[in-house]
Amino acid sequence: MNSKKSYEVQRMSSLVASLHSVCSTTCCVEAGGGRGHLPVALTLGYGVPSLTIDCDEKTINSAAQRIKIIQKQWHAIAKKIHSGNEEQVSRGINKDLHRFASAYMTRHTDLAAIVRDKFPEHSNKNIKLLLTGKT
Repeated sequence: MNSKKSYEVQRMSSLVASLHSVCSTTCCVEAGGGRGHLPVALTLGYGVPSLTIDCDEKTINSAAQRIKIIQKQWHAIAKKIHSGNEEQVSRGINKDLHRFASAYMTRHTDLAAIVRDKFPEHSNKNIKLLLTGKT
């Protein structure tokens, strides 16, 4: 990702992670997430369960492959996000916190049902979502 996008993801991931914590949400959902830059930073950098939803199956598949590469390089990336704070970088990576779904979103889309499908461990819980996305 280019430096402008990297800067935006760093700033937004910090803000969204704070909102997730304050609001006690189950998961962050990025609607129209494409490559999933923000949810991946939330997952790897802050341990926030995240779901990227996009209507393009090809984009979802290529993003999932790209995530594997990012996970391998995470330590160096995390140092930049956390300004070299080793304590936050060393927390470890839970690779299962970020997932993808292919769906066409409308105002009638049941996001909670998609989250329950992709995160079965939350299927019996009241789902509280933090929705992100571009306009």
